[in-house]
Amino acid sequence: MDLFLGQSQQPRGAFYFLCCLTFVSLASAADTCSPWTWQNNVARTAAPAATAEPTVSFVPSSPRIFESGDVVMGDIVCRFPGQTYANVNYYTCTELADKYGISLEKFFMLNPELDPDCGNIKPYTIYCVDGFIEPLRAYDGKCGPPNNNATCVGTDAQCCNSETWTCGDSKEDCAPGTCYEGRCWGDKVYSTDGTCGYQHGKRRCAGKWGDCCNMDGKCGTGTAFCGWGKCQSGNCTIPDGVFPTSTQGLFSGNTTDGTCSGKNNYVCNELYGLCCNKDGKCGSSFSDCGAGCTGSFSQPQFGKCSSASPTTTTAPTTTSLGNGIATPTPYQPSMVSDCDEFHFVTNADTCTSIASNQGISLANFYAWNPDVGSSTCTALKPNYYVCVGIQSCTTNSFGLVVPQPSGASCGIQARSNGGDTIISFNSGKPISSLVNCKDACLDTVGCTNLYFTEGKYCNLHSGEETHVASSTAAYLFYDSSCFICPSKCLSAPSPPAGATCNVQALSSGGTTIISYNSGASIQSISACGAACLATAGCTNLYYTPGKYCNLHAGTETHKPSSTSQYYFYDASCFECAEPSCRTDFQGLAVPKPSGAVCNVVAYSNGGTTIVSYSSGEAIKSLKGCSAECLATPGCTNLYYAAGKYCNLHSGAETHNPNSASPYVFYEASCFEC
Repeated sequence: MDLFLGQSQQPRGAFYFLCCLTFVSLASAADTCSPWTWQNNVARTAAPAATAEPTVSFVPSSPRIFESGDVVMGDIVCRFPGQTYANVNYYTCTELADKYGISLEKFFMLNPELDPDCGNIKPYTIYCVDGFIEPLRAYDGKCGPPNNNATCVGTDAQCCNSETWTCGDSKEDCAPGTCYEGRCWGDKVYSTDGTCGYQHGKRRCAGKWGDCCNMDGKCGTGTAFCGWGKCQSGNCTIPDGVFPTSTQGLFSGNTTDGTCSGKNNYVCNELYGLCCNKDGKCGSSFSDCGAGCTGSFSQPQFGKCSSASPTTTTAPTTTSLGNGIATPTPYQPSMVSDCDEFHFVTNADTCTSIASNQGISLANFYAWNPDVGSSTCTALKPNYYVCVGIQSCTTNSFGLVVPQPSGASCGIQARSNGGDTIISFNSGKPISSLVNCKDACLDTVGCTNLYFTEGKYCNLHSGEETHVASSTAAYLFYDSSCFICPSKCLSAPSPPAGATCNVQALSSGGTTIISYNSGASIQSISACGAACLATAGCTNLYYTPGKYCNLHAGTETHKPSSTSQYYFYDASCFECAEPSCRTDFQGLAVPKPSGAVCNVVAYSNGGTTIVSYSSGEAIKSLKGCSAECLATPGCTNLYYAAGKYCNLHSGAETHNPNSASPYVFYEASCFEC
């Protein structure tokens, strides 16, 4: 696989490093399909600069990274470079991924020469931190499944017409229900084959297929498709009196981004979920429609507050797993504690059908519900709740956590009224953006909050802050917790190995950062732990229930004491332990299982072929091929050719390494933790 820096173009196009600095959109027109154009990612340029180093020569990680030439399907097109400095280790890959706002899986995808454990990363080397794998482009005008899934994106006509399987740019070519992929909503949103609803990826109906999706997952018009009790999404007919007049558009609501109520008065629809939850977001899980359907945003005119049909129902009994989420009961034993989306199992359900209908991977379903049978599904219990989604946290382009952490004050126009100023910047990098100001705070021991004015001020504060909201203030106030994803392990049943937790003790070393004697931080050890994780430099804490939460920095030599009112905790008591094994974006186990033979270019020389795939999901990715192997009884190894073949074998395999082979050999154990 070749690696290019630059913009994907038609064959005979040249690729230069300059393309990394100035990108040209492939889309030539801005219309209703414009979200599919490729644009320069401004967040990349806002990434924190590396620490100054001596003048050195940086070398590309791939010998072809600066070469010009033709790009072909399967090549990596790099759109932005990152670089390492003198000190590198196994964690450098994660640091580069975090620095440039990409997942670790994507970083490894863009830099395939790196080992899965990052053990061979090099100093003073350029690596790719933004890019994509070049798809098959329909330069001949032929697209879609009949044409090896060639994409129209990047060609002169960027909408794939599902009636002709040719690229076009007319209104008809790009219309919902006709356009399969390209600069349009595409088949993942609007059906191009007449199938729809929760049975088929929650696709909607439009165009020649009709505007209603019935309960059987088929598009059409008329009473059999749009009638009350027959229609699951679209232009459903709702009898008078079932809902208030203002909710008549409920099943074909007008939300364009999944939000509801608020300043736009958006109504939820089937695409995003019919329930308007307490955060003003549409959804269909229990946390959206049941206990989560309360608050200022969840007025009935903007969405349902029950996931069942509009008849009188009894809400499920709930409990708490210590994570602040109302968990319906009974639930499957050993379900993960950070679950926030649930599914009630019926007799007709299987693990595969639940995962498919919920849009999650089967592997994740088994990981979140280990007692269902560890990849066998033999212990799935009807009339119990299972987990279909866990708490998640991301940061936006401003560095702010989404969703906003509970109790955090973020982006409030205010003036200071307490706390101590650590440092005030009125020039340099910290004042250039909120991202850079928050980086300064998170790099400064003791910083608990900041005041920011773009281009003018970045003031870092320590201690408790009693800011005063003011519409005339020149600053925006942020708690440091606005930028830190809350830990999922604050209520872990057992501490990580090596951590000292819950020891009655007196302080005997270290430096006090801040002592809280009021507010949310003293109400629970989880809240105190969260405050520590959100405070730069906090390495441990002393906690007295309801009285004190004292955050410390530095090495702590606490003295155990049965008479002390304080309980000592290392910061690591509240952090998630690294899993002993995980799977990467290709489905490969990390670290590589001992003795497994993986990623060998070879021909077959033994064993028995179970099945050979030359189309479908199995050939689209190694992960898809490996999933077929793991789900097929007797599969012991596979041969994979990207986009062409996925051959599953059984029995002993004496593969024959050969650099001329189009296949890559893997034992099944390569994909198992």
